Amino acid sequence: PPAEPPVGVPARRRPSRAARVWIVIVAVVVVLLALVVVGDIVARGIAEQRVAEEIQGNLPAGVEGEVDVSIAGFSVIAQYLSGTMEQVTLTAPQLEVDGAPIDVTVVAQGVPVDLASPVRALDAVIDVDEASLNQFVEAAGVDGGLALGEGTVAYDGQLELLGFPVDYSVTARPTAAGTTVLLEPV
Repeated sequence: PPAEPPVGVPARRRPSRAARVWIVIVAVVVVLLALVVVGDIVARGIAEQRVAEEIQGNLPAGVEGEVDVSIAGFSVIAQYLSGTMEQVTLTAPQLEVDGAPIDVTVVAQGVPVDLASPVRALDAVIDVDEASLNQFVEAAGVDGGLALGEGTVAYDGQLELLGFPVDYSVTARPTAAGTTVLLEPV
């Protein structure tokens, strides 16, 4: 027979059968939620790594460097099943284009899982220093060099007019226009 509790100490009551069932149900739900969260974290890591490898494998000739991928949003599994990733960020802080270092960040919103469909919105920032920019200009066969200012780019050159050399300087503000960059004179 069980021993009686000491005087002044109340006897412990065992939970009722219904309470034990609810405890088991809550425990099972907590374990299932933990498994879903862990599964989503693993799926996110695999997806980010796979996308990064795919991009790095398809970089054009003359472009080298590592690309990091980050998929934002609540659940990558739910996003995949919906057919659209909320936001995908690509960063390449040490990309080299024909030996010229550049820093590239691309933020894509509404990225379809089916890559044949268009992305809803894309924002790209390319940071390039003056020396790298002049490498691109030289590779394009342009004489002279570019100088970067506060939101402007300047070019100094020389042309021959009626047999006399004429030096000139042009300053412009670059603006994006679709797939090209327009230079507005300042």
